[in-house]
Amino acid sequence: MLFIWYSWHQNSAVLSRSVGDCNGEHAFYKTVTLDSGWDNRAYAIYQRISQKLNKKKEVRLVKFPFGGLTARVLETDEESSFWDLVEKGTWELKTYTALMHYLSSDTVVVDVGTWIGPTVLFSSQLAARTYAIEADPAAFSKISHNLKQNAQSLWYHHVHLQAGCLGVESTHVQMKSALPGNSMSSIHKLFQQGNNRAPAQWTVRCYRLPELFTIWQINPTIEHVFVKIDIESYECKVLPNLYSWLATLKRKPTLYIAMHSQITTCSKEEYAMIAKIAELYRFRSTSFVTGNGSVAPTGEHVLSDLIAPP
Repeated sequence: MLFIWYSWHQNSAVLSRSVGDCNGEHAFYKTVTLDSGWDNRAYAIYQRISQKLNKKKEVRLVKFPFGGLTARVLETDEESSFWDLVEKGTWELKTYTALMHYLSSDTVVVDVGTWIGPTVLFSSQLAARTYAIEADPAAFSKISHNLKQNAQSLWYHHVHLQAGCLGVESTHVQMKSALPGNSMSSIHKLFQQGNNRAPAQWTVRCYRLPELFTIWQINPTIEHVFVKIDIESYECKVLPNLYSWLATLKRKPTLYIAMHSQITTCSKEEYAMIAKIAELYRFRSTSFVTGNGSVAPTGEHVLSDLIAPP
C-alpha cells in the first residue's frame, strides 16, 4: 500500500476529481481526515495547475549537491532554472548541509512549507518517514506531480503529503500570493516582488504543530524529529506560540527555521520569545542568536539538542 496522504474537503467533487486525475494509476492512496480548508478559489487554482501538469511528459532527473542523491521531477519552463540552481549548489546549500548532517534512517522529518519539493525530495531519501504540508494549491499540485514521478523508488512510500498550513491555532485563514506556486505565498504579509497585479487569495486551514504531531503519531520523546519551517514571515507568529510546548518536552525536535525580515520583521516581543526558544536548546546556530540575545532577522538557522553541524 502507498502511504502518501492527501487531504481534501470531503464534499469537494472538484478536488476529488483533480487528485484522481493526477494519480489515477495508484489505487491505494490512504487519506487522513484533516481538512485542507480550501475554498472554491483554492480548488480552482489546484485544478487549473493539475490539468496543465497532466499534459506534461518531460521528466528531469535532478542531481542534488550532496550524497549522490537524485529525484525525478516534471520538467516545466517555470521551474527549470530553479532546478539548475539546486544542481549547481547555489540554492540554500546550507539547507542541504543541515539535512545531510541531522537526518538518518531513524529520523522523522516534518517539512512545513514544502513548495514544489526541493527539500522533501531530498530528505525523504535519508529519513525514516517524512510529513510534508503545503498551503498553496498551485505548489501542492506541483509537489504532488513531482512525487508521482518517483513512485518506483522505495523512499516514495514513506512520504505523507498534506494540504494545509501551520498556524497559531486550528482555524481557517486567508492566504495571498502575487502568483500562486511562486514560493512566496503568505498568510502574514504579501511579498509582491515588484509585481503590482492584484494578488490571488484563498482560504486554507491551519493546524498547530503539537496538533499535527498528535495526528501524525509523532513522538519526539522516543524519535528524533527534524522540523523545517519556511513560511514566508509567518514564523514571527508561529514560533513564539511554540515556546510552552517545547519547554515541556524532554527531547526536543531539531528546528530548522527560515527567517524573512525582507518581507516583514517580527515585533520586539516576538523576537524576544524566539530567543527564549533558542535558550531551550543545547545548540543554536551562531548566526541565529548573538551574544546579546538578539535574533537574526533573515536566513536559515538550526536549533538542536544534537551536535552542531560541521
